[in-house]
Amino acid sequence: MVLSSAFDSLPPVQYKETMNTILLWIQQSEAKLSIPQVTVTEYEIMVQRLRELKALQSSLQEQQDGLNYLSTTMEEMYRKAPLEVSQKYRSEMEGIVGRWKNLSAQLVENCQKLEEQMTKLQQFQNDSKTLKKWMAEVDVFLKEELPALGDSEALEKQLEQCAALVNDIQTIEPSLNSVNEIGKKMKNEAEPEFASKMQTELKELNSQWDHICQQAYAKKAALKSGLDKTVNLRKDLSEMHEWITQAEEEYLERDFDYKTPDELQKAVEELKRAKEEAVQKEVKVTLLTDSVNSFIARAPPAAHEALKKELDVLTTNYQRLCSRLDGKCKTLEEVWACWHELLLYLDVENKWLNEMESKLRATENIQEGTEEISEALDILATQQWYP
Repeated sequence: MVLSSAFDSLPPVQYKETMNTILLWIQQSEAKLSIPQVTVTEYEIMVQRLRELKALQSSLQEQQDGLNYLSTTMEEMYRKAPLEVSQKYRSEMEGIVGRWKNLSAQLVENCQKLEEQMTKLQQFQNDSKTLKKWMAEVDVFLKEELPALGDSEALEKQLEQCAALVNDIQTIEPSLNSVNEIGKKMKNEAEPEFASKMQTELKELNSQWDHICQQAYAKKAALKSGLDKTVNLRKDLSEMHEWITQAEEEYLERDFDYKTPDELQKAVEELKRAKEEAVQKEVKVTLLTDSVNSFIARAPPAAHEALKKELDVLTTNYQRLCSRLDGKCKTLEEVWACWHELLLYLDVENKWLNEMESKLRATENIQEGTEEISEALDILATQQWYP
């Protein structure tokens, strides 16, 4: 009876075989998981590692029936076997189940962490690729030759593009910061060789970004400076054209009617002032000429043709204005000189006539004596004068 009870408490052959199979599988799986696999490296390698972990999970599920069989059989033996033997079986089974659960939990954790790392690595690589592509396109724009000074339309267009680029830089900068942040975290989880590779990529990416920013701000400043100079030059040219036109209308085009000497004298003085002002404007014309020639020297012929033509028109009109003012001023001065001389003659004549009138009034009281009349005529004779 005792022998029969002892025999019944012995585990079946299948139990031992299943136990050995599961123990061997657990040992092999634990050995695989002891090798670091949840680290950041080349994406293809991480894909392969995840595939292996998933396969191990599938294998774990396949071994589940065997583990269930061991648990059920152990419970039957526990009821039949003596206390010491049953406790041995239970302790042995609890050890296997504990290792099984740890293995299962580690597989789930490793798969989840590896998938997260792969997602972050893909995001890092995709964002880096997008940034590099954008910077390559921007670099082409930044290397374009600046428009010629004087070409305000082209300068304005490129300045607008450059201002939009600066706005894009400010908009995209958070993406660069995100790439740096993700890269820094992943370097700490990466294998040494791959961490070094990521460090190099980040360094190159940030260096290129700094270069793009520096070039963009420098080009924007250069374009704004060029446009300001062009606008100021155009403004100066326009103001000079306007002054010439006004001077022509005020001093040369309108009709003058001088009714009095004062009006003529005032006109002469006005023309002299206009002539002096025109002479003073020569400095401005010279500066404008130098500025335009400076612009022309740094621009291709097609870009400065209109500007050169405008300068030629300006200098021609200015020289013509000076010549006409000089001519009219001389004419009025000659007229004024003649008029002034005439006025002097008239003044002398008036004085003589006044004196004659005075003498004539003095003879009115002379009596009809011949001697007195003769004397008066002699006095009048001495007053005759013909200017």
